[in-house]
Amino acid sequence: QTAVDGLTYTLSEGGGENCSIANGPYFWNVDIINMTATATLLTKVGIIGSFAASGWGTDVEMTFDAATLTYSVEQTFAAGDEWKFRFNGDWGFNLGQSGDALAHDGANIKVETAGTYVITLDMAHGSVPTYTCVAK
Repeated sequence: QTAVDGLTYTLSEGGGENCSIANGPYFWNVDIINMTATATLLTKVGIIGSFAASGWGTDVEMTFDAATLTYSVEQTFAAGDEWKFRFNGDWGFNLGQSGDALAHDGANIKVETAGTYVITLDMAHGSVPTYTCVAK
């Protein structure tokens, strides 16, 4: 069975039919109690925050690099600016800081020193998304 973006599927214990999905980044919402799963294709990856280009109202879109399978953006921040990763322009799909890792609905990421940074998001390598935020 091929999964379709946005449709909810019923899961079964002990196997059943395998499921495939078209290549691309997806956000999966899996409900173990009700045994359902929904895949949402991520069509826009961006950052949003208190920085001047966003003001918590506009996503700054990241660029996908097919060679590294990462997303990146160059952004200027003031000291104390905060930001998060957001997908499809929807708060239902966001990543923020949780300890040393990224997590869905995690805390805002804070910039301590003003400057221009290159932010890179990697969701393809490893079991959890990672990012770097490097001063230019």
